[in-house]
Amino acid sequence: MSLWIRSNRSKSWYHGVDMALTIERRRMIKASFVLFGTIVGAGIFGLPYMVQRAGYLPGLFWMVILAGAVMLTHLLYGEVVMATPGEHRLVGYVKLYLGPWAHRAETVASVIGLFGSNLAYLILGGLFISSIFQALGVPLAEAQGSAMLFLFGLAAAWFGTKFLSGVDFWLTLVEFGSFVLLAGIALTGLKPEHLATVHLDEAFLPYGIVLFAYGGLTAISEVKAIVGGSPGAVRKSIVAGTLMAAALTILFTTSVVGALGPDTTQEAVGGLNARFGGSLPLIGAIAGFFSILTSYIVFSEYLKSQFQKDFGWPKIVAVVTATFVPLLLFLMGVRSFGQVIELIGALLIGLEGIFVAWMYLKVRDRYPERVMRVPYWLVHVLMGVYAAGMAYTILT
Repeated sequence: MSLWIRSNRSKSWYHGVDMALTIERRRMIKASFVLFGTIVGAGIFGLPYMVQRAGYLPGLFWMVILAGAVMLTHLLYGEVVMATPGEHRLVGYVKLYLGPWAHRAETVASVIGLFGSNLAYLILGGLFISSIFQALGVPLAEAQGSAMLFLFGLAAAWFGTKFLSGVDFWLTLVEFGSFVLLAGIALTGLKPEHLATVHLDEAFLPYGIVLFAYGGLTAISEVKAIVGGSPGAVRKSIVAGTLMAAALTILFTTSVVGALGPDTTQEAVGGLNARFGGSLPLIGAIAGFFSILTSYIVFSEYLKSQFQKDFGWPKIVAVVTATFVPLLLFLMGVRSFGQVIELIGALLIGLEGIFVAWMYLKVRDRYPERVMRVPYWLVHVLMGVYAAGMAYTILT
């Protein structure tokens, strides 16, 4: 009898462990896709044009090198988030660890960067929504499409991203599948000579947009919240989400540049539509819409939360400021998509990368038992990469 009881207890224990592991894996998968969905946004559409101008080989260099740099940055920020008591946004962590001057600089950089990102999403989102309706035979102006996207952002800022929590994973899966299908179609027309180009005079051009296309710091706190208290699981989710986004970006950029070469358009999809036709306009519009939607709602809610938690603003003021400022800029005629994301990537995301690395060093000294040990020289190299990119962008 006692043997039977011990046996059943053993089976129950193993079953419990297996269930716990299954739940953790599910949370990790969801967290990885949340990060992936946040990263893949407007930048992926602007990148092929810049890579074509620089030459594919220099563009590939930046896409690979900066994938490693951004993944490390996401991991370092994850360490800061996990080791620090309480809940903050990036601005709040900078204030805690780097002092008032860095806090002021990050406040300006963060607000401008998020406003600029959402402006870019409104510009492209209107185009994609309009394209979906037109492909279905319903005429819709791009400005009307932008207004519809604005309403999604307003809802996200007011209710929080939970208002889409039941379908966000499936939205991201549709986004991922649409991009893979787009890339597959484009690869059927690939010409190897388009991928053997080098334009040294513009070789640095993709740097800022690659950083913009890979940036996902805003989702790291949510990754931690989804996964729970396991540092190892959080780190794995960050690595998986970042590398998934980087791999898709490289695949999409390679397929577009390889197929279109000098005919690559500024938002990529227009050139693909002209080259392949058929059902591609609808597929491209769907991929674009979901990539913009998932990023736009996260950024809108993040801005609102930053104004509330780190600035102490009332909810209504935070929501109105977070959502209406990009809309006003859009209505005022600020529509230069490529220039917006290039400057945000090279300057503002570069500054945030430096601050994240610096904060990690502070957290490592304060809570050495809580953080992953990253070599000091590697952290300083990372800061140097961001600083060099900022300096080059300012001086040229």
